[in-house]
Amino acid sequence: MVRLKKLDEVKIKKLTEREVHYLQLATNDLSDMQIAEIMAISYYTVVRHRTNVQRKLKTFTKLGSVVVGLKLKITT
Repeated sequence: MVRLKKLDEVKIKKLTEREVHYLQLATNDLSDMQIAEIMAISYYTVVRHRTNVQRKLKTFTKLGSVVVGLKLKITT
Protein backbone atom coordinates (compact mmCIF):
# COMPACT_ATOMS: atom_id res chain seq x y z
CA MET A 1 0.00 0.00 0.00
CA VAL A 2 1.33 3.42 -0.96
CA ARG A 3 1.24 6.09 1.75
CA LEU A 4 0.37 9.49 0.39
CA LYS A 5 2.16 12.40 1.97
CA LYS A 6 0.23 15.36 3.25
CA LEU A 7 0.81 18.53 1.28
CA ASP A 8 2.64 20.19 4.17
CA GLU A 9 5.06 17.23 4.35
CA VAL A 10 6.19 17.69 0.77
CA LYS A 11 9.10 20.05 0.29
CA ILE A 12 8.17 22.49 -2.45
CA LYS A 13 10.89 24.22 -4.46
CA LYS A 14 10.46 27.92 -5.14
CA LEU A 15 8.80 28.79 -8.45
CA THR A 16 10.15 31.55 -10.68
CA GLU A 17 7.98 34.57 -11.56
CA ARG A 18 7.31 33.15 -15.02
CA GLU A 19 6.34 29.76 -13.59
CA VAL A 20 3.90 31.44 -11.18
CA HIS A 21 2.47 33.46 -14.09
CA TYR A 22 2.07 30.23 -16.08
CA LEU A 23 0.31 28.58 -13.13
CA GLN A 24 -2.05 31.54 -12.72
CA LEU A 25 -3.01 31.33 -16.39
CA ALA A 26 -3.39 27.54 -16.19
CA THR A 27 -5.78 28.07 -13.28
CA ASN A 28 -8.06 29.89 -15.73
CA ASP A 29 -8.33 26.70 -17.83
CA LEU A 30 -6.32 28.10 -20.74
CA SER A 31 -4.56 25.79 -23.18
CA ASP A 32 -0.78 25.89 -23.42
CA MET A 33 -1.10 27.56 -26.83
CA GLN A 34 -3.31 30.31 -25.36
CA ILE A 35 -0.87 30.76 -22.48
CA ALA A 36 1.99 31.08 -24.98
CA GLU A 37 0.14 33.88 -26.79
CA ILE A 38 -0.65 35.76 -23.57
CA MET A 39 2.89 35.42 -22.21
CA ALA A 40 4.36 36.26 -25.65
CA ILE A 41 6.60 33.18 -25.62
CA SER A 42 6.79 30.04 -27.73
CA TYR A 43 4.60 27.02 -27.09
CA TYR A 44 7.72 25.01 -26.26
CA THR A 45 8.74 27.49 -23.56
CA VAL A 46 5.29 27.08 -22.02
CA VAL A 47 5.77 23.30 -22.05
CA ARG A 48 9.11 23.82 -20.26
CA HIS A 49 7.39 26.03 -17.63
CA ARG A 50 4.68 23.38 -17.15
CA THR A 51 7.30 20.66 -16.75
CA ASN A 52 9.27 22.73 -14.23
CA VAL A 53 6.13 23.56 -12.23
CA GLN A 54 5.09 19.90 -12.14
CA ARG A 55 8.58 18.85 -11.03
CA LYS A 56 8.80 21.51 -8.32
CA LEU A 57 5.27 20.90 -7.00
CA LYS A 58 5.72 17.12 -7.33
CA THR A 59 2.63 16.68 -9.50
CA PHE A 60 2.08 14.64 -12.64
CA THR A 61 -0.52 16.70 -14.50
CA LYS A 62 -1.41 20.30 -15.26
CA LEU A 63 -4.59 19.88 -13.18
CA GLY A 64 -2.57 18.52 -10.27
CA SER A 65 -0.32 21.58 -10.40
CA VAL A 66 -3.33 23.89 -10.41
CA VAL A 67 -4.84 22.12 -7.38
CA VAL A 68 -1.57 22.27 -5.43
CA GLY A 69 -1.10 25.92 -6.47
CA LEU A 70 -4.54 26.77 -5.11
CA LYS A 71 -3.98 24.87 -1.86
CA LEU A 72 -0.63 26.59 -1.31
CA LYS A 73 -2.19 29.93 -2.26
CA ILE A 74 0.31 30.43 -5.08
CA THR A 75 -2.66 31.19 -7.32
CA THR A 76 -6.15 32.49 -6.69
